[in-house]
Amino acid sequence: MNNNKAEPEFLSKLLVVTALITALHSGAIAQEVEFDIERQPTNGTLLELAETAGIQIAFAANRAKQSTSRQITGLYSVEQALDEALEGTGLNYRFANADFVVVTENGVAEIQPALARSADAAAGITQLARLQAVVQAERVGKQGSGTRAERGEGEEKPDIAIDEIVVTGTIIRGFAPKSSPTIVIDSQAISESGFSTIGEYLEFLPQNFANVGDDIYNGGVGSEGPAINLRGLGANETLVLLNSRRVASSTSFGSFVDLSQIPVTAIDRIEILLDGASAIYGSDAVAGVVNIILKDKVDGLQVNARYGTVTDGGMDEYRFSATGGIDWPAGGLVLSYEFFDRSDLLASDRDFISVDVDFDLIPDERRHSLTASVNQQLFDSVQLKFDSLVSLEDSAPNQSNLLGLVSNDASRDLYWAGGALSGSLLGFNYDVEGSYSLRDERVLNTRLSMPSSPPRIFDFNTETSVYTIDAIVSRPIFSLPGGNVLVAVGGGFRGQSIQAVTLNGSGVELFSIEADRTINQVFAEAVLPLFGQANARPLIRELEISASVRREDFSDFGASTNPKIGLVWSPFEGLRLRGSWGTSFRAPELRSLNGQGTLLVYDLSEGFGISDPFPELGNNIAVLALGPNPDLGPQESESYSVGFDFQPPEFPGLALSVNYFNFEYDGQVAAPLIALGFAAGLADPSTRSLYTVDPGDELLTSFADAAANGISFLPGIDINDPSTFGPINLLFDGREQNLANSSARGLDIALDYQHEAPFGELRFGFNMVYLLENEFTVIEGAAPLDTLDSVGNPVDFQFRSSVGYSRGGFSSTFFVNHTADYDDEPALGEPPNRIDSWTTVDLTARYAFQENAGPLNGASVAMSVQNLFDNEPPFVQSTAFPSAGVFLGYDPANASPRGRFVVFEVTKQF
Repeated sequence: MNNNKAEPEFLSKLLVVTALITALHSGAIAQEVEFDIERQPTNGTLLELAETAGIQIAFAANRAKQSTSRQITGLYSVEQALDEALEGTGLNYRFANADFVVVTENGVAEIQPALARSADAAAGITQLARLQAVVQAERVGKQGSGTRAERGEGEEKPDIAIDEIVVTGTIIRGFAPKSSPTIVIDSQAISESGFSTIGEYLEFLPQNFANVGDDIYNGGVGSEGPAINLRGLGANETLVLLNSRRVASSTSFGSFVDLSQIPVTAIDRIEILLDGASAIYGSDAVAGVVNIILKDKVDGLQVNARYGTVTDGGMDEYRFSATGGIDWPAGGLVLSYEFFDRSDLLASDRDFISVDVDFDLIPDERRHSLTASVNQQLFDSVQLKFDSLVSLEDSAPNQSNLLGLVSNDASRDLYWAGGALSGSLLGFNYDVEGSYSLRDERVLNTRLSMPSSPPRIFDFNTETSVYTIDAIVSRPIFSLPGGNVLVAVGGGFRGQSIQAVTLNGSGVELFSIEADRTINQVFAEAVLPLFGQANARPLIRELEISASVRREDFSDFGASTNPKIGLVWSPFEGLRLRGSWGTSFRAPELRSLNGQGTLLVYDLSEGFGISDPFPELGNNIAVLALGPNPDLGPQESESYSVGFDFQPPEFPGLALSVNYFNFEYDGQVAAPLIALGFAAGLADPSTRSLYTVDPGDELLTSFADAAANGISFLPGIDINDPSTFGPINLLFDGREQNLANSSARGLDIALDYQHEAPFGELRFGFNMVYLLENEFTVIEGAAPLDTLDSVGNPVDFQFRSSVGYSRGGFSSTFFVNHTADYDDEPALGEPPNRIDSWTTVDLTARYAFQENAGPLNGASVAMSVQNLFDNEPPFVQSTAFPSAGVFLGYDPANASPRGRFVVFEVTKQF
């Protein structure tokens, strides 16, 4: 069919529509409005201008706050007010439509989530309230000053803008959730901190209990990489995302992500949600979500070289990176490469550690990482985006455990790719997203320092993968007096798999697992603005309710449905009270549901201190079952938080955030004999429910068939021969089970302040956590274990504070990190020893050459010192492993052996 005739007709209609839109646009922006805006930083002027004129303005807060706008008082058109506001600031503007203005620098039209720098700039703590103002400004026709009809603009037809961003904690495009506490850390804050990896940076975040990481002595196989452990509920309970999509887990023994494999120089920002969020993200989001966002817009090429070293010992770090980007009219490309090389830190380098054999406190590591991000506007309302990461890591950890000195060669490779198609159709926003991630880990034991030990004892090979596909549609559906009701619905599926094998030194397979699962999911979210700018009342400036729900159906163990409700109330400008409640869950690990276990045969009356636990029996011959359990169910959590954000307009630059949180986590998967200790677990009265008296040959045979091997410590009993089962009268089910419960509650307080003085900008930041409770119950009915303030567990009080100064190209920040004192584990019958508090000081300084520096334009030099006064970790008596010749003398979960660490850094922008 020939469409040539239809083409001119379509073009003529398009011209008519364009003319009408232009006329409406011109009329709207020409209308005069009464303004009364004081002289202030440009970001504040733009926010007031948008509110007064009833329009939306998108701008980069970092850039806008660097200049000061004129006073605007009287009748102005919107264009006149913008001209006056931006005069002399170096900023320009354009109208995307009658409601939406984009403010840019040098005419470059970029709409990006602007992360306002907090007073604690180098610490990187920016509260969500600072992000929300910009996200609100980026929303097109969603929640302006009343409806279009109320503003005299005709019938309301919500506009759709694919440039609207989706922030962590929601699936609704262009909506910034305010009911949950969130921390946003930008790339400049990470850079100015002096830390070389994300793991190092987050180790000093008070909300994170850093018990997994490069600085953590783990007794044997070297670091599995740094992980984030929000609220101390466990590294597996925090969901880590890359560009809002899942990443393959680090090992077969957990679902945490190795943060070191994501190159820090490729990161745009990190968004940390401090609430349970399974209603938004599904399994694993029990304690919160860490969403790492990669850079997707870079101007030119930036090259960075960094060298760091301890002042006592031989550990050195080298990092080289190059990040560049190009833009074309309908898209752009960003590439980033990073090389990282660190030598090991030996125990012999630290005089507070007593060793008979030397080993690594921090293992060596070499890593190559490459990221790529490309976006392309296909049509006016359709955008395609693709991101990828490849990280190749090698190390040779030389560590000590109860068997002696263990040397390993380890390689850990991570591959990740994600794509999204976004646009609008028939008035709906739509997003179709997918990702795939693979982690391949190979650990070879090269030596075990024991007499008669073979030159190689074990090979561990593990491959984990995850893929996701989701489709989401969202739009405003109707108006309330406070604004438009926003709704999003979606669904999708994902898959997980694991392949693992362990070989002995002769190449004989000792253990293997090959398992996978698929998950189908449906979800929805709604936002109801009951009160807003259009219908504000005394003491009710804003009142908003949000609700979300997600159901996930797993192919291997069942389903879980989780809701979340949030409430936001602003009684007056500058104060926002918030609260949220929800349930979350974590699916059992694939290795916990699949694979083969072990059966052991013991006489409980000998060697375990158990005297006739079942006196009605003639003997206490027991079969102990250990290993995975195919009957596991989901691990469920209920959490709530309440708090407020205070940013008084009378004190620009001041922000105070207070948050109370409470987590109750039930049905955690635990192996009772491992959690309680082997002998103690068998004797503990609370484990009696796990015994089966007179189990019979049929039940014993079913356990034997499911086990990989059986070991009998009694002559005459062969676990593989039912005819020998006669003396057995007890079966102890010590497999992994939904037994444990844990709880955590406490208080977050963050205070940021920045002040522009004639002699420069001053910044102050304070971020603290005070834990009121951290308990763990191994099995139902047992007494809870108070794990707060004990070795290897969270401490009740931690903070990180900062004072910064900048003027011209110079900036410097002084940090103080503090961990309170707590109890050492006492020897039997002795009172606990008190572990001293630990305070360290960091200092950073940077100079960026100004525009008139000739060939040094775009260059900067920086120096930082971590643990400036070289304070040793507090002494801990209990961290001794005498059979391995190891006495650590400090708590590796709450202190670092690194000591003073000095960094020199050079950056050049081309």
